[in-house]
Amino acid sequence: MFGTTPRNLRRLGSALLLAAALFFIGAARGQGDQDVADEGQSVEAFPIPEGHLTAVYADVAPRVDGVLDDRCWRDAARRPTATASGFTYRGLPYLLWADEQTTVYVAYDEEYLYIGARCEVDSADDIVARVLTRDAKLWYDDMFEVFLDTFHDRKSSYYFAVNPLNTQMDGYLSEEGEVENRNWDGIWYSATKINHDSWTVEMKIPFRTFRFGMFNDEWGVNFVRFHKHDEDQTVWRDPGENLFRVSLFGTMDAPPRRQKRPVVDVQPYVSGSYRDLAKNEKYEFDHKEGLDVAARLLPSMTVVGTFRPDFAQVEADPYRINLTDEELFYPEKRPFFLEGQEYFETPILAFYSRRVGDIEYGGKFIGRVGPTHLYALGLDAEEFLEDPENPGGPHRFAFTGARVKQDITEHASAGFLGVRRTGESWRNNDALSGDATISFNDEAIFSGQFLHVDDGRTGISDHGLDLSLTRYTSGLSLGAGYADLGPRLDILKTAYIPYDDVKGYWGWADYDLWLYRWGIKKLNANVDHEHYHNHGVIFKTPPTKSDPTPEDVHRLQREGAAGEVGVYFENRITARFLAEHNYRQETLRLIALNPFHPFLPPVRVFPARERFANRYYAGTIGYNLDEWSSAYAFYEWGEHFDYGLDYWGGGFSFNPFSRLTLAYDLDYEVLTHPKARYEFIINRLHGELNITDELAARVFVQSSSDHGHYATNALLSYEFAKGSHVYLVYNEKRLFKKHVREEIGRRLLAQMIFLKVNYLLGL
Repeated sequence: MFGTTPRNLRRLGSALLLAAALFFIGAARGQGDQDVADEGQSVEAFPIPEGHLTAVYADVAPRVDGVLDDRCWRDAARRPTATASGFTYRGLPYLLWADEQTTVYVAYDEEYLYIGARCEVDSADDIVARVLTRDAKLWYDDMFEVFLDTFHDRKSSYYFAVNPLNTQMDGYLSEEGEVENRNWDGIWYSATKINHDSWTVEMKIPFRTFRFGMFNDEWGVNFVRFHKHDEDQTVWRDPGENLFRVSLFGTMDAPPRRQKRPVVDVQPYVSGSYRDLAKNEKYEFDHKEGLDVAARLLPSMTVVGTFRPDFAQVEADPYRINLTDEELFYPEKRPFFLEGQEYFETPILAFYSRRVGDIEYGGKFIGRVGPTHLYALGLDAEEFLEDPENPGGPHRFAFTGARVKQDITEHASAGFLGVRRTGESWRNNDALSGDATISFNDEAIFSGQFLHVDDGRTGISDHGLDLSLTRYTSGLSLGAGYADLGPRLDILKTAYIPYDDVKGYWGWADYDLWLYRWGIKKLNANVDHEHYHNHGVIFKTPPTKSDPTPEDVHRLQREGAAGEVGVYFENRITARFLAEHNYRQETLRLIALNPFHPFLPPVRVFPARERFANRYYAGTIGYNLDEWSSAYAFYEWGEHFDYGLDYWGGGFSFNPFSRLTLAYDLDYEVLTHPKARYEFIINRLHGELNITDELAARVFVQSSSDHGHYATNALLSYEFAKGSHVYLVYNEKRLFKKHVREEIGRRLLAQMIFLKVNYLLGL
């Protein structure tokens, strides 16, 4: 797995000396941080439970400034059970101590959990820290991360991470990382400090920020550190190939005096806006007031309510070119939907929150009782429909949903989901779903789901079935499945179902060969294949006396095969080549006179031919793709149905300095036909400036030749108190196609200035 670099030779030497090192573990663990343990102080001598921590009680709360000089850290250094050390390299087949060690201290009081960490480095010059955007991909930098399995179910965990610049990242994962919600945002505090031989971290996490088991005596816990200079990951407890394998985490005594009383967070807001819309031919001034409330009734149960929320500060969706017959999927960005979003991550997505329009009011409940997970949602929203039977709008709809999931064992769970959408002019549109997941040996995972839909307005009912078996490793990964999605499954108005009327199978394989020699870091190859027929009958011929069993003809609905190879060089260059073929089947019905006798029934002939719907070939080259600053270019060619395809583009992102990030992407596609030619050009420019830790500016500009306009979205945000913000937003759309401008009579299509202030009150 490793090449013969000096660092790896040093690791090999460490491995050979491992047996000798084991005799000195106790002494090494008793060695305190120079910042937290005075020279000459003795350490209590008693056995350390393997992989188990007990946080010390902080009589005096530490000052969160990144310096580990508070009383609670000195107390933790004296108690080995409150100290996590002995970090090893992650994912190796043998135990190997980290060259740059990390020492973690754990403390608590009634309101907060405190984490202190000292991350040793050979030199402060080796520290990599450039990212300043919250929830950005901090693994591009040095990073320290805490995982907390607060229900101790060995499946789910919150995570909290910081880089040396004190940029925060957090999220929630379940099913041992199979489902991850990076959009979960908690309110917590941290500080860091860079020293000549280390960088130190202090975290202050309120118990009210996360849910936890009220009667749990233990929590799962793990600590992970990213060393970007050496591309290493070191861990307190090695989870193996899967960093999110919660079942292999260590444990910690649940703080006995943790806050369990009900808490309420109230966040009112006021906003004002100015709009100039070409279609209205007038200016509009508007104001709006709203309220968000989050109440934790019990430590494991939360109720969230919202009234007239305004999400104008959320960034616009990027323009994208779609070469498939599937609907594009856009991730949810509105804060109300983010917590608990993972409950709807089922194989068939029966509730796609982007279907919900502007919310008037709503609420949701998230709770857990032992192994039972509960989620309920109710919303009243209005939206414009692109429906010829129900044009215009806005129309008001009520959305309700409930999800129950039961952990049967540590490796098996089952769930049920019900969703309803109803409106003034549309009767109940319902879905019921059952799903199950079983994992084997922490590698193979079986999942299945059955979905039934009913529409009260049309009387249409249909169903869908999805079964899959997957296996993930750092080498060979495999997956296969069967899907049966009915021809009218799209009648469900709350779902994301990219295609329906299919019945068939799919499979894929992916292989990584880690070389670390000849300048090559890794070789990758993957293949996938899908084959689906439709449900219905293309031609159904009634039986006759001469032909009592006529042939009913079905059609190949979709079939695809793709293969890709990639080379990842140690000089950070990546090259990939893709070939993909998609097929469809055309069926013709021909009727001819019987050649043996003209009075006999005619002969029915159903010739079918498979044809290429698409043939794509693509090459991609990139540099530094695993870093925040990177560049890439691609070229794709082939046939798209009856058109010739030329599609190329590229982009880059870079940090001129640590507080500024710039990124640009270009897509240019040409479809050619003997009688027609279509050209699509999309430009996207994104800039983000972190003026201070609380004040940030963002600009997103994109243009589309298809839309004939470019759009600008600019945001200035200021967090004047934790969880409280001022947002100033400017949006506009301007036409750049001359004939469109002449048709509308103006260049400016839309313009908006928006100001919003919210304030978080904790009760």
